[in-house]
Amino acid sequence: MSEVGLEITLPVPAERAHGVTVCRSPSASARQYLDLVASLGVGLPMGLEIGLGVPTFRIGHLGNVVEQDIAQTLYALARSKRLLETRPLVGAAE
Repeated sequence: MSEVGLEITLPVPAERAHGVTVCRSPSASARQYLDLVASLGVGLPMGLEIGLGVPTFRIGHLGNVVEQDIAQTLYALARSKRLLETRPLVGAAE
Protein backbone atom coordinates (compact mmCIF):
# COMPACT_ATOMS: atom_id res chain seq x y z
CA MET A 1 0.00 0.00 0.00
CA SER A 2 2.92 2.33 0.57
CA GLU A 3 3.57 2.26 -3.19
CA VAL A 4 0.33 4.18 -3.71
CA GLY A 5 0.85 6.43 -0.69
CA LEU A 6 -1.58 4.76 1.72
CA GLU A 7 -1.03 3.62 5.28
CA ILE A 8 -2.23 0.31 6.70
CA THR A 9 -3.63 0.81 10.21
CA LEU A 10 -1.72 -2.16 11.64
CA PRO A 11 1.92 -1.84 10.55
CA VAL A 12 2.97 -5.26 11.92
CA PRO A 13 1.93 -7.98 9.43
CA ALA A 14 1.49 -10.62 12.15
CA GLU A 15 -1.21 -8.45 13.77
CA ARG A 16 -3.33 -8.10 10.60
CA ALA A 17 -6.37 -10.14 9.65
CA HIS A 18 -5.93 -12.60 6.79
CA GLY A 19 -9.13 -11.68 4.94
CA VAL A 20 -9.23 -7.89 5.15
CA THR A 21 -6.82 -4.97 5.19
CA VAL A 22 -7.80 -1.73 6.90
CA CYS A 23 -6.19 1.45 5.57
CA ARG A 24 -6.29 5.07 6.68
CA SER A 25 -8.14 7.30 4.27
CA PRO A 26 -5.89 9.89 2.60
CA SER A 27 -8.73 12.37 3.11
CA ALA A 28 -10.66 13.65 6.10
CA SER A 29 -13.69 12.37 4.20
CA ALA A 30 -13.37 8.63 3.64
CA ARG A 31 -16.74 8.70 1.86
CA GLN A 32 -15.55 11.22 -0.74
CA TYR A 33 -12.38 9.20 -1.34
CA LEU A 34 -14.29 5.93 -1.68
CA ASP A 35 -16.78 7.57 -4.06
CA LEU A 36 -13.84 8.48 -6.32
CA VAL A 37 -12.50 4.93 -6.06
CA ALA A 38 -15.96 3.57 -6.95
CA SER A 39 -16.14 5.86 -9.99
CA LEU A 40 -13.11 3.94 -11.28
CA GLY A 41 -14.86 0.58 -10.90
CA VAL A 42 -13.71 -0.55 -7.46
CA GLY A 43 -16.20 -0.75 -4.59
CA LEU A 44 -14.71 -0.66 -1.10
CA PRO A 45 -16.51 -0.26 2.25
CA MET A 46 -15.71 2.33 4.87
CA GLY A 47 -13.90 1.06 7.92
CA LEU A 48 -15.17 0.97 11.47
CA GLU A 49 -13.41 3.86 13.18
CA ILE A 50 -13.92 2.44 16.65
CA GLY A 51 -10.86 3.30 18.70
CA LEU A 52 -8.89 4.65 15.74
CA GLY A 53 -10.22 8.18 15.56
CA VAL A 54 -9.33 8.46 11.86
CA PRO A 55 -11.29 7.71 8.69
CA THR A 56 -10.53 4.24 7.34
CA PHE A 57 -11.62 1.88 4.60
CA ARG A 58 -11.40 -1.87 4.14
CA ILE A 59 -10.06 -4.04 1.33
CA GLY A 60 -11.33 -7.61 1.36
CA HIS A 61 -9.13 -10.30 -0.15
CA LEU A 62 -11.00 -13.56 0.16
CA GLY A 63 -12.00 -15.84 -2.67
CA ASN A 64 -10.77 -15.81 -6.24
CA VAL A 65 -8.66 -12.64 -6.29
CA VAL A 66 -6.57 -12.48 -9.46
CA GLU A 67 -3.73 -10.21 -10.54
CA GLN A 68 -6.10 -8.02 -12.60
CA ASP A 69 -8.24 -7.38 -9.49
CA ILE A 70 -5.18 -6.24 -7.56
CA ALA A 71 -3.92 -4.03 -10.39
CA GLN A 72 -7.33 -2.37 -10.84
CA THR A 73 -7.71 -1.77 -7.11
CA LEU A 74 -4.23 -0.26 -6.75
CA TYR A 75 -4.80 1.95 -9.80
CA ALA A 76 -8.15 3.20 -8.47
CA LEU A 77 -6.68 3.91 -5.01
CA ALA A 78 -3.68 5.80 -6.40
CA ARG A 79 -5.66 7.75 -9.03
CA SER A 80 -8.31 8.77 -6.49
CA LYS A 81 -5.64 9.93 -4.06
CA ARG A 82 -4.08 12.11 -6.77
CA LEU A 83 -7.50 13.55 -7.65
CA LEU A 84 -8.10 14.48 -4.01
CA GLU A 85 -4.72 16.20 -3.83
CA THR A 86 -5.54 18.40 -6.81
CA ARG A 87 -9.01 19.55 -5.81
CA PRO A 88 -10.61 20.66 -2.55
CA LEU A 89 -13.11 18.60 -0.62
CA VAL A 90 -16.74 19.41 -1.27
CA GLY A 91 -17.91 21.67 1.53
CA ALA A 92 -14.38 22.44 2.74
CA ALA A 93 -13.83 25.90 4.23
CA GLU A 94 -12.05 28.29 1.90
